Amino acid sequence: MRSIALQARRACQAYGVPFVVSHDSELARLTHADGIQFGVADGELHELAAKAEMAGEGIQWGYSAHSVEEAQAALDAGAAWVFLGPIFSTPEKLQYGAPLGLNAVHEALDSDQPERIVFIGGIDSGNIGELTTLGVRRIAAISALQRNVDPAAAAQQLRRMLG
Repeated sequence: MRSIALQARRACQAYGVPFVVSHDSELARLTHADGIQFGVADGELHELAAKAEMAGEGIQWGYSAHSVEEAQAALDAGAAWVFLGPIFSTPEKLQYGAPLGLNAVHEALDSDQPERIVFIGGIDSGNIGELTTLGVRRIAAISALQRNVDPAAAAQQLRRMLG
């Protein structure tokens, strides 16, 4: 796992992209990750800053939230960013319940720190316009890229559509 993570770190450095490890403070420490992503299974929100510190002094951490209230609580606890979703239906996020929908997006954008929220879940070129109309500028579109024959072109298209 470490060798794969180190390869990913080098690729991220080559493209000027932050290298973020999911859930594993030790792997983040060993690979000198730029950040670590946590979720509800990783512990209580008030414990996550300490878990991130185990990965390296001052390392930033993010949190995967499934409600606007949970997202706000994570930001209040010190998360540098929050993934909020699923916004739209997607097979990858079925275990987290029904999609949050556009009302949650609107509510999150009205929060104190909307620039720290990344919207995720079922976002693709067919529905991104609904988000940009509301003012969304930060998304994660994993399945839209993984399922595309040309992921780089799909990413460029989504980036253009974000404005």
